[in-house]
Amino acid sequence: MKLRLVGFFSGMSAVVASAAWAQTPAEPEATAAAPPVTAAPAPTPEPTSAPKPAAPADELAASTLPEASVNDSFVADPAANAFVAEDGPKLELYGFADFSYLHILGNNRNILKQYVAPYPRFYVGHLNLYVASTLGENWRSLAEVRFTYSPLGDDDKQAADGTFPAPDTQAVDYAELQRTFSWGGIEIQRAWLEYQPFDFLSIRGGQWLTPYGYWNDDHGSPTIIAVHKPFPIGDTFFPEHQTGLVAHGKYFIGSTAIGYAATLSNGRGPYDVIKDLDNNKAVGGRLYLETSAFGNLTIGVDAYRGRFTASTKRYRVDTSGADPVAEIYRTTDVAFDELSLGADVRWLYKDLHVQGEVMTNEARYDERHRPRTVGFDPKPTFAADYRRIGGYLLLGYRTQFFNLMPYVMGEHSSYTNTDLAPPAWAWSAGVNLRPTPNVVLKAELAIATFDGVGSTGLGKDDLPYVGTQAAWAF
Repeated sequence: MKLRLVGFFSGMSAVVASAAWAQTPAEPEATAAAPPVTAAPAPTPEPTSAPKPAAPADELAASTLPEASVNDSFVADPAANAFVAEDGPKLELYGFADFSYLHILGNNRNILKQYVAPYPRFYVGHLNLYVASTLGENWRSLAEVRFTYSPLGDDDKQAADGTFPAPDTQAVDYAELQRTFSWGGIEIQRAWLEYQPFDFLSIRGGQWLTPYGYWNDDHGSPTIIAVHKPFPIGDTFFPEHQTGLVAHGKYFIGSTAIGYAATLSNGRGPYDVIKDLDNNKAVGGRLYLETSAFGNLTIGVDAYRGRFTASTKRYRVDTSGADPVAEIYRTTDVAFDELSLGADVRWLYKDLHVQGEVMTNEARYDERHRPRTVGFDPKPTFAADYRRIGGYLLLGYRTQFFNLMPYVMGEHSSYTNTDLAPPAWAWSAGVNLRPTPNVVLKAELAIATFDGVGSTGLGKDDLPYVGTQAAWAF
């Protein structure tokens, strides 16, 4: 869907904007007494174009932006004392969605089964909308929002009486004779403005996905081969997104490209998308090599370093002086420095797809702000420094039989930041079918096993499950 916005600004007052489909206003005649400017009748809309075609699952990037093709020059209108846009920016809307089925097998007494999904269920997991625009030569923007049914059904928070009450999301619909409905939420996944002064350099500001590996950046359901993301990706060894600045680009040497990204952000924290609770900005980067000498091979390394701070705003009145003075200050509750490192490889050779990532995340607490933890043992203890290790490896082969890709994946994730869950291993096998360029059908059988039982017995039983998904781009 493309919408062209055309407007003009009057000297020191409000603006009158008109939206037209692919229409450019004619230049006004320069006369001393021109009649008042009136909006022309809207033309008949052109037929809506087909949805943006999607590439094969191992090539599609849900974050792909429209090509820059905008002339944003302005012409003066002496009659109206205004500036009229010859051709305003084009707004493109596109996105993806998915519909899934999950059935956890095994004993009903399995605590993980009871926690995740005690009964088989259908659900719409993602409904993500992209709003992209080329704003002029070398300027572009992108916003991505996810529409979700949450907090509906969120019964994972324990109340003081030991129960897990779900929040009440029922509301009265004033437009439908006071009938009730369940409201949901919106997650802003990214919103940024980018300037590209050189072919090898782009500077992006706003909220963006952390540039590391492959799974986090190409996170759209139609681009992902498997039904579920691997444990270390879901457990955010690296931040999923950050707010700040990132410089990135590629430099080509023949058929080989050297790519990079350097980041500066608020880091991680309870409110990191909008504020920083300390003076330490997080830094990170990615360096990778792409070559077509052996099919399509990409090798990369990633790093992130930041400080996590959680604090509480407080208020007091200082009466030590002649006059009382109100003060607002913060007390730090938790603070630790963290370091994440990663390496990744992806090799596409004809119909073969090989992809893997390994990563670590370690944290060292500030001794003055090391949190106390209380588990099933009522005696409180101090949280310990930790180092987590995880990774996955996926192998797939795209056949000519209905564009079908069988795949297998192994993954591992350790949870040394908590004693509740032991290290986990997961093994899955499935098929990925693309009946049309914009539709992907998936089915997989997986089993998760654990090294030990943990302090609560979470790892006592294996966790086998069946998952299916229909994902589509629009």
